[in-house]
Amino acid sequence: MTAPSEQGPKRPAEPWDWPLAALLSLAVFWAAHGHGFANPYAVNDDLRQQVYWMQRFQDPGLYPPDLLGDYARAYVTLGVEAVYRIASFFVDPLMASKRLTGGLFVLEALYLFALGLRLGGRATAWAAAAMTWLMPFFLDNISGALARGYASPLLALFVLATLHGRRQFAALTLLGLFIPYICLPCAAGLFAQRAAWSLRHKRLDESFASWRGWLGWAVPAGLTLANALKPQGGGFGPLVWLSETAGRPEFGPQGRLDLAPLPNPFLDFVYFPFEGVGLFKELGLAAGIVTLALLAPALWFGARAADWRLLGRALKPLAWTGGAFLVFYAAARLLAFKLFVPDRYVQYPLNLLYALLLAWCLAGAVSRRGLSRTACAGLVLAACLGGGVRLKGVALYDYSAQAPLYAAIEAATPKSALLAGLPDLMDNVMTFSRRNALVTFELAHPWSRGYWERFRPRLEAVLKAYYAQDPADVRALARDWGVDFLVVNEAHFTPEFLSGRPVFEPFGAIVRESVRGRTAFALLNPALFPRIPLAPGAFLVDVRPAGRG
Repeated sequence: MTAPSEQGPKRPAEPWDWPLAALLSLAVFWAAHGHGFANPYAVNDDLRQQVYWMQRFQDPGLYPPDLLGDYARAYVTLGVEAVYRIASFFVDPLMASKRLTGGLFVLEALYLFALGLRLGGRATAWAAAAMTWLMPFFLDNISGALARGYASPLLALFVLATLHGRRQFAALTLLGLFIPYICLPCAAGLFAQRAAWSLRHKRLDESFASWRGWLGWAVPAGLTLANALKPQGGGFGPLVWLSETAGRPEFGPQGRLDLAPLPNPFLDFVYFPFEGVGLFKELGLAAGIVTLALLAPALWFGARAADWRLLGRALKPLAWTGGAFLVFYAAARLLAFKLFVPDRYVQYPLNLLYALLLAWCLAGAVSRRGLSRTACAGLVLAACLGGGVRLKGVALYDYSAQAPLYAAIEAATPKSALLAGLPDLMDNVMTFSRRNALVTFELAHPWSRGYWERFRPRLEAVLKAYYAQDPADVRALARDWGVDFLVVNEAHFTPEFLSGRPVFEPFGAIVRESVRGRTAFALLNPALFPRIPLAPGAFLVDVRPAGRG
């Protein structure tokens, strides 16, 4: 294995560089996520809100139409649903998510390799691929092969197409199909660039002058619009304004998702990206600062050897795209949350840019030191091994601890059953027991106004029944909401659990207040509600008779 020892003039890749880069990237992925292939309960956490329902592709009897399933399907982009639908001919969606993650991770590394090759030659290409392995951001977002999993690879593809000056519209089409909020600034930047060219040359750019050109604009625009309208069609939108989050704990640190107030831009532009460069998340603040301090001299050493004018000229075609992302970020903050979460417009381009700049400096350091080909190969192998260690288990969560409970629920209930329980538990029950749930934590989305207006009463009804003293409240849940079974865990009724955070705010406070001084709970009385044992301390309550009555 060899790597070039000089940064310029640019050295082309060897024919075997590409398959070797793919193979090493696959090895890093396997070291990071390989254990998940042997464990059906090891998945990305967001699969429990976006992919669980796709198990009906292989078994149409699963997940009858319901609010949560309808919303989850509307939430998933057209491209993601199509890929999973095709994959389901060969493997179940949960396993497909792991294979797709591996494929996207390898593609990400190859696209960065290609970008490095374009910008600085073979040394920069290998350094850029190594950034994919060593920066957790990429696998963290790719894991699960959800819409965001396509954001960074397809953005890298669009950047590559822009640098080559061709096939931008093919990349835009893929972005519109899979990740529309990344398509928007890319399309806006490309449109502005070509409009400026037309004004400067006093003639229309080819993409404005023919029906083929306008088709190139129309297709990604149509796909982006179709994806944007999916949630609106089901009455789940619109997204809330930032002003609507004021005084609502569900949008705060103890709520469903910490969205408000908006973070300082310094965090979006500097802290969060560099948090993934230093070992902050793995070893803490002090270790993160130390690793950045140790890395800084090598970067400075390499930066002094690099030809920054060459890099500036190479990146010049991306100026309009970068400007468009900044405009969308600013607009998303001003119009929060109508253009989705503002940081999405900077985290993908910034991490891509920082990865390329790091690669550029590290390649410069290699050039300046004049390392041998063997030493360069050793550095590549070290990056591969380091990536496998650092990315171990990133964005892959093991939910197998309660596997017997999931199996018992699936065996004890019909496919058409609607279950209820505390939201955190029901995420896993809905995914691994393959039954509809009245409410879950992952699908509690207060930022979708129309959906939340229908979801919140469900959540309030579940909590009222779950912690009720009067059995009539339990029967009312079955009668009013069509619940067939309640999943009960005795640990949820202990003083320690109830004094903590039984559910996200403001509902945790509501629960704590409602059970104050209460010592008896209807669901814990087997004389009132006979039990179907599931696991130690956990049981099902069949409330179908109450629902029919």
